[in-house]
Amino acid sequence: MIETDILVVGGGMVGAALALGAARMGYAVTVVDAGPAPRPPGPARTVGDHDVRVSALTRSSDYLLRALGVWEALGGHATPYRHMHVWEGETPRSGAIRFDAESVCQPDLGHIVENSQTRWALWQALEAQSGVACLPETRLKTLQVLDDGVEAGLADGDGIRAGMLVGADGARSWVRETLMWPTDERDYPHHALVANVRMARSHRYTAWQRFLPSGPLALLPLGGQGDETLISIVWSAWPDTLDGLMARSDEAFLEALTDASQGVLGDALEVGPRQAFPLRYRQTQRFVQGPVVLLGDAAHTIHPLAGQGVNLGFRDVIGALDVLARARELGLPLAEPRLWQGWQRERRLDVTRTAAAMQFFCEVYGIALPGFMPLRRLGISVVNRLAPVKRRIMCEALGIPDVGTNQPPVSNRACRSRWAVLSPP
Repeated sequence: MIETDILVVGGGMVGAALALGAARMGYAVTVVDAGPAPRPPGPARTVGDHDVRVSALTRSSDYLLRALGVWEALGGHATPYRHMHVWEGETPRSGAIRFDAESVCQPDLGHIVENSQTRWALWQALEAQSGVACLPETRLKTLQVLDDGVEAGLADGDGIRAGMLVGADGARSWVRETLMWPTDERDYPHHALVANVRMARSHRYTAWQRFLPSGPLALLPLGGQGDETLISIVWSAWPDTLDGLMARSDEAFLEALTDASQGVLGDALEVGPRQAFPLRYRQTQRFVQGPVVLLGDAAHTIHPLAGQGVNLGFRDVIGALDVLARARELGLPLAEPRLWQGWQRERRLDVTRTAAAMQFFCEVYGIALPGFMPLRRLGISVVNRLAPVKRRIMCEALGIPDVGTNQPPVSNRACRSRWAVLSPP
């Protein structure tokens, strides 16, 4: 029987970040993941060599990774985006709104990073961290919740006893389903297509997003700071529309992308492998019960419209690490309910608000009535001229507080949390 303080089920980005932060505080942590340990990403010589799954890490997520000491390992693989341009009209200038990092006194709005790069950097740090046991290609078979922790049986017959279990095992969470936690779920009307594309013109470190009648198309800068023509696309559309895009030849797909993006980055020249998947809203009705906590996609999934999925997960981690730090500071059990109640309220509110905002934008931009579209574009143009409103929107998206125009915003609450001082600078 393996004895540990915290059992983390799921070694993806969110689970690995929680495990690393907890171990840095002195907790004994065991990470169990059903898949193999991540391999070091190879050199990216062609468009197809890049990971097709990427994340738009906001400033708060950047700060978390820096505080955990893994940001340097990402090296030149993190591509900053300093501007965001959103439009729906006949040209990129009509019905448009633009956000700039300078207006919130930040060096950038975030970074686009391949998921494989982020996970590899976190696992490298985990394997070098004392107090952590990583068990890849390991599945749980049984799970029993006890008064003072949990006891999990492994598929190979071994067992693990822990004071707390953190379920970070993705959208189809084995932990959530095994414990039969009630969950609100529904399908979004869109499916999503992701791919990496070489464009004719520089992305200018700008994230571009156009709202089409069938759904939003995002063009995200990729390739580090030395390649300004490589982008990652997230194309959300009706299933029939997406099936047609997946069935096209590379040449026909590139032509469709150039047309859909209105040539804002010139012609689309080369595309890597394409992947498509359905989109589903999911939020568990509880994030914590007794010694079990759910984080990331195990607790919630939302529309990828603004790339907030992994950022919500990292905000789960920031709050959870703060709770673990307080438990150690006060000498309380890891699963002390009084410590976790506030965290659960905060996380449920954050996820609910973010999901509602994504739903609102999808529905508003999905209205194709001729009389409504000019009004919508007029409203966007008005908001684009209201600097305080734009600043508030950006600060909410970046996970930083809006402290007005006279001074730059402070970093998010991670910089004030108790666990941050326990991490390397």
